[in-house]
Order: sequence, then C-alpha cells, then structure tokens
Amino acid sequence: MVTVSVEQLEGSVARLTITVPAEVVDQQIDDTYKAVGRKYRFPGFRRGKAPKPVLEQRLGLEYILGEATELIVGSSYAQAIDNEGLRPLKSPEMKDLKLPELGGDYTYEVEIIVRPKCELSDYGMFEVEMPSDTSLRADIDREIDELREQSATLRPIEDRALEMGDFALVSFVGTLDGEPYEGNTEDRYMYELGSEDMPAEFDKALVGAKLGEERHIEFTVSKNAMNRRYQGKVAGFDVTLHEIKAKVLPEPDDAFALETGGFETLDELRSDIEDRLAAERAEKHRLLRQRKQIEKLASRFEGTVPEVMIVLRQQQMLRDMYKTLAQREIPLDIYFASRGDIDKEQYEKEVLGEAEQYLKEELSLEALFRHEGLEVLEEEVESELKLIAKESDVPVDVARQRWEQLGLVDAIRDRLTHRKALQWLDEHVTVVEEQAVEAAEVIDIDSVGAEDAGVSKGDEAAHEGQEQ
Repeated sequence: MVTVSVEQLEGSVARLTITVPAEVVDQQIDDTYKAVGRKYRFPGFRRGKAPKPVLEQRLGLEYILGEATELIVGSSYAQAIDNEGLRPLKSPEMKDLKLPELGGDYTYEVEIIVRPKCELSDYGMFEVEMPSDTSLRADIDREIDELREQSATLRPIEDRALEMGDFALVSFVGTLDGEPYEGNTEDRYMYELGSEDMPAEFDKALVGAKLGEERHIEFTVSKNAMNRRYQGKVAGFDVTLHEIKAKVLPEPDDAFALETGGFETLDELRSDIEDRLAAERAEKHRLLRQRKQIEKLASRFEGTVPEVMIVLRQQQMLRDMYKTLAQREIPLDIYFASRGDIDKEQYEKEVLGEAEQYLKEELSLEALFRHEGLEVLEEEVESELKLIAKESDVPVDVARQRWEQLGLVDAIRDRLTHRKALQWLDEHVTVVEEQAVEAAEVIDIDSVGAEDAGVSKGDEAAHEGQEQ
C-alpha cells in the first residue's frame, strides 16, 4: 500500500510525495524482468526464458530499471490520487525520476493541478423572480395567425400599385459597383416585399411600382451585411414588374379549423393549441427557473478558476462546435463570413468567457453539494453507466472499462453531483412572480440552454488531461 503526503501550493497546485514500499518495488521490478523477457527473443533461449543476467547484459540494467520505474510510478500515482480523492486537471509531467533499487522503498514527488474545491460567500437561500408560466391569449392568436398564413392564397391585383406585403413577379439584373456578379440575373421571380430576402432599400424602392413598370434601384450595401464581399459597395438593379399579387388569409372560423387541423370547431382548435403551448411553456419555465437559480448561486462564487481548467473547457467546446460544422460540411471561413458579426479569433475569445462562467456555475453547485452534505452513491453511478451503455449499445462492463481507462468515471459523478445540487436548489429557492411582465416576452428557450440548463457542458473536458 502506497503512502502519500499532500502539500497544497499556490492556487490549485498540489505537491504529492508518494512512497512505494520495498516489497511492492521488488515485485514490480521482477514483473518488469518477465515482461521484457517476453518482449525480446535471445539466441539460445525460448521467448521469456532468458535469465536476468542475460537480460541485463543484452538490454542494460538501466533500461530494465527504467521500465520498472514507469510501472512503479504509473500504478502508485493512480492509487495515490484515488486514495486522496484528488482530481488532476491534466496528466502531470514526471521528470527527474530516480531508478528503483531492490530491497528499498521508492519515493518520488509530483506536482499536479487539481480541480479546486471552492466556496460560496453566502450559503443562505434566496429568491428568484419568474414570469408567469400560464399561456396567454395572445400566444394562441399568434398560432392561429401563423396557420392562416400557411393556408393563404394569392389574388392577382390589377387596379393599384405595389404595396409592402404584396408578392411581386419581377425580373432583374444586378450589379455591384457597376460590375455584374455571379447569380445577378433573375427572370420572373416571385418576391414578397417585407420578407427580408433582399435589403430594405430594395423593397422601399419598389413600393408604388405599377404593372409593366421598369425601375432602376441603387443603394450602398450596409457595412453590417452578412456577406462581407458586398459590404460598402453600390448595388444596382434594373427591375421589371410583371405581376402583383396580394395575400388573402382564410377567415378563422369552424371551416378553417376543420381544413387546417381536422377539428370540428374553432374552439376545439384553440383548445388544442392552448394545451400544447401550456406544455411547452411549462418546460421553458422550468429551464428558465433553473438558469436563474444557477446564475444567482454562481454570483456568490469565491476564488479563481484555474486557467488550465478554463482553456481545457474552451477547447472542448470549440471541438464540439467545429465538429458540428464539419458534419454539416460547412467550412470555417464560410461560416464566419456568413455571420459577419464576429470572426474566428473573436469567437474563440467569447467561448473562453463562456467556459469560465460554466465552470464557476459547476464549482458553485459542488460547493453547495458539499455544504449540504449531499451524496452520490455508487449504485447511482452504476445506474448512469448502464444508461450510457444502453445509449451506446455496448455491454455495461465494456462501457465502464472504457470510461475508467479515459479517467471519465469522475465525469459521471460530476453530472450526478450537479443534478442533485440543482434538485436541492429547486426545492429550497423561493420563486416569486414578476409583476406586469408577459411571460411570452421573457421566456426564450434558446437563451436558457439544454439539459441541466447547461451546467454539465463539457463533462469530458474537465478530464481531458486524463485522456491525453
């Protein structure tokens, strides 16, 4: 059994002094002789049968003891951090290790950066303000209007000029700074004014045009345009208007309800929409409540998140993002050119800030977990492993072996830790309803986040060093 002493250095750095007893050292040196004997073939001896003096003569005693050092340190280091409950953020560099000797203990030192155990400035409970989670009549009306839009028909217009919201059948030839560009010609293209498929200047210049009229439109492309190649250039269009059509919406009545959703009456359709919106709103409300609770808790975070921890999480988040783009076959330069508002360097800096915030939230939850004496049981870890195995369609023992090899079983414990702390928060935080604020204006599922409101983003990233 190894013995360990831990000295806390500056920040999240810890120095371990690890001692391996003589009997273990002797056994692992002996195991090394056997391993190298099986690895090499020597004339006059069957594989694995060459005696130690031959191995020392052919391979060198220093080489054999060097291999033994790797075995001794590798096994004892893993045992030491497990015994002490330490969470290294990355694999340490083992430098200047002495060679072991038969019959003697083996002692070495190693410095590691560990996942910090931070504290909160205040563990007292708090309130969060939430919008009402009830569905609003206006939401139902909007859903009905969207269904009417989907069922709209177009009516030809001959007795008036083109108006905003009309559909215009147009042909045009475009230029940039007086030069044609790829795809600059459209023949008899049905275009909806106000759809934002073209710049607002294009739409405004067409309003008032009559059937058969030709117009020359010219404007300077905004410097905030998505396509950077067009920014600041003068766009010109020679447009011919062939037809004008107005959108006609069906009346919201029983006949519309029957044709649209198979409901006998409009009231039945509205009731169905209300039930669906109520379920959606309840889930959005849950996620928003969770997000507000986490943010309020993290505002009490004390300490500093180690830089290496932030960078590892940022790298994982970037890998996930770039992997998604690759799967969608979107080159990075095209993606950032299409955004226009941010380049790759700015984006990576932004992700670095997000990574730090996520980690503050996680460490705050872990502080709360410890303070309240919560526990993660081994059967809960096993249950989570079974779920992972089922999702991956692999046997449980295979899933466990792989995760243990990668040092990621701790990621499962982290996930359960965060989940239990979130549940505790939800049961103890007081929720008060915001006054005079419509829920529809506040709740935005895209800004809330995914499972666990985003706190578990990059579980694997926190253990990246274990895998490398």
